[in-house]
Amino acid sequence: MSDLVRMGWTTRLGVAVSNPDNPPTDPTEEIEFLDDNVADVQTREDASGTTGIRSVPADRMVEMSRMVVGSIVFEPKPLDLQRWFPRIYGKAGTGSGTLTFGLGNVLPAFDLFSLRTGDTTEDGVSGLHVFRECRVASATFECQEGGRFKCTLNVLGKDRDAAINAAYEWPALTYDRQSPWNLANAVLTVNGTGYSFYRFALTHDNVLAPRMMSGSLSPTEFPTGGRAVRLGLSTPWGNGLPLHQTLRSSPLTTAVLKLAYGSGGAERFVQFATPRLIPPDLRSPVVPSRGEIRYDVELMACATTTSGAVDADSELVTTLKVG
Repeated sequence: MSDLVRMGWTTRLGVAVSNPDNPPTDPTEEIEFLDDNVADVQTREDASGTTGIRSVPADRMVEMSRMVVGSIVFEPKPLDLQRWFPRIYGKAGTGSGTLTFGLGNVLPAFDLFSLRTGDTTEDGVSGLHVFRECRVASATFECQEGGRFKCTLNVLGKDRDAAINAAYEWPALTYDRQSPWNLANAVLTVNGTGYSFYRFALTHDNVLAPRMMSGSLSPTEFPTGGRAVRLGLSTPWGNGLPLHQTLRSSPLTTAVLKLAYGSGGAERFVQFATPRLIPPDLRSPVVPSRGEIRYDVELMACATTTSGAVDADSELVTTLKVG
């Protein structure tokens, strides 16, 4: 009976650069993750018409699409972010030791290897899913009181590789020996003034619009329909009132959100900077009960303009110190 049971702790996740129209290469990196919800999804639709019966004929259940959909949740350390920022932002980092990541328009494709076998010593390869030509649809970086800094990657991909039991050589799992960040490591400044909070969520949405061209049940293209960068904050109203007044009087604010641990040369940090942060829907708080009055605000990062021209891809700059 135990041969039927497969435990989640045995799962491994790997990543490789996509090799379109060719067999996948071996994974080049492995992910230390919390949740893996990525799956190949096949959809069928009922195409039956009216025939005087209530039943649905089997040959009227028509396959309409196949694609890869899901999310990966992990607690990123500097080494993890160094690997994933180019896939999220569409642009490689610049610098050495301290890296700067801007925003680009070409999202790199990657293959995702998910080994869900149970004890891999039994047969070594069965249960391996290789999801081909994936992109990061969106990434959310968040932390709240009593919790650690987390990243949720929403992934879209073309299809699962047909050779489900093919053998691949896995890399050694490289650990970043730093501890995960938590809320105590976070500092937020808006227009140069510091504000405290007990929840934040920064979302970078690539607004992917998968297209299935003729001759394919799977997406053939992943055009981007735009970009949306949003910052959500929650804080007690007593602390939120000054922030609310700032946003009302000057909606074109600048903000810097930084998480850091260590000091001096041993400091490791990630910093998200937005030159223009605007509340699309600014509201004063409501009082739902006798409990605490909280202030929740959602802000959108926007590009700057210079002499009437838009500074494209300027709405978010990320700085990462890895060593």
